[in-house]
Amino acid sequence: MCSWQIERLQGNVDLFVNFISFQKMEPTVAQKYLSHVVRLDAKWVLLRNLREGMMVKKGPETYGVEKPIHSEDYVRMLPGYTLVARNVLPFGFRTVDGFHSELLLLKRKD
Repeated sequence: MCSWQIERLQGNVDLFVNFISFQKMEPTVAQKYLSHVVRLDAKWVLLRNLREGMMVKKGPETYGVEKPIHSEDYVRMLPGYTLVARNVLPFGFRTVDGFHSELLLLKRKD
């Protein structure tokens, strides 16, 4: 299945993983995907994103987003989950230009 077919998924999932793509979306779009994570009753959520968020667009022909999503936004978008771990090292990395690619691990509250 492709990512845009998430609405077709039924049942429950143990682990939902998103690496890098949510940060390239506007917050409302990422929130829609995360609402399906909640609907599917995922036990665990593993996200990799830039802690500082994606760069902001400077004009119609530039790369970036209108409003960046930061790590805290993902935690806020998943209120039924507890943040278990968050790190840049050893599993993420710090880029040459000072951005921090980090992993967030969240567990569903029971």
